[in-house]
Amino acid sequence: MVKNTTILEKKGYVKLVSDVRALIEEGKMRAQEAAGKELTITYWKVGKRLLEENIPENTGYLKAILEDLSEELVIDVTTLHRCIHFVQIYPKLENIPDLTWTNFRHL
Repeated sequence: MVKNTTILEKKGYVKLVSDVRALIEEGKMRAQEAAGKELTITYWKVGKRLLEENIPENTGYLKAILEDLSEELVIDVTTLHRCIHFVQIYPKLENIPDLTWTNFRHL
């Protein structure tokens, strides 16, 4: 079966470009949102894992461990502290509001 073909006029082409551009931008936004949510979950899991070690905070030992981890993993030590604090505020993963890690950092 042969489809009817038409010539795409300038007005139609402009509309096509606009529609495809919008679809691409929407897809990029959804991808960024999904990545942000996944990062939030990942950092929560990092904080949970760090807390599982029950490293005493008051002796300076936790600070030393986090500094070593920071260097090993090439991640800012402040992020590791935030991960721990994050789990202390939201001890259950399912109770975390639907926000990105950047949102939580600003809070």
